[in-house]
Amino acid sequence: MPFDNSKSQDRAELISTVSKIVNQLDAAANRSDDAAADKSTACDDILQAFKSALSDHDLPPFYFWNDICDANNYAHTRLDAATGKTSKIEGEKPHNTLKNVASQIKKYYENNRNLTIATYTELRKANAPAKKTDWDKAIAALSKLDSEELEIIRKGLNKKAEKENAES
Repeated sequence: MPFDNSKSQDRAELISTVSKIVNQLDAAANRSDDAAADKSTACDDILQAFKSALSDHDLPPFYFWNDICDANNYAHTRLDAATGKTSKIEGEKPHNTLKNVASQIKKYYENNRNLTIATYTELRKANAPAKKTDWDKAIAALSKLDSEELEIIRKGLNKKAEKENAES
């Protein structure tokens, strides 16, 4: 309900209009919160299904993902365990949330060989890259420099080292 400024409203009408707008915002926010909660629950449920496939059926996440894709006619890559070759299976695009959750689960399993995490939030945190150290940041910055700039830095560091050695 966009604000209608084509007609003059008295104070009570303005208050009523703002109240209606706020009610609409609240309703939209509630729907958004409900959707976020539903999505979070769905992600946890998908994780639990993968955990069950592994613990109850000894089915690793990569193979369970193939089963999900086959059952729903989703496009995916199939690994032939006997030959080690992959083949692309045509189909419909999987739902983004499902694809992202499955990807996180497969990544965690590849790194840990288990699915001992309880929630999708924990899974995402566990898969997050390690924070960069000062060393990592310095090396990344140095890798962007050209050879002349690196030579200037090398000479400066050598001079500093010579000075420190002379003082000690």
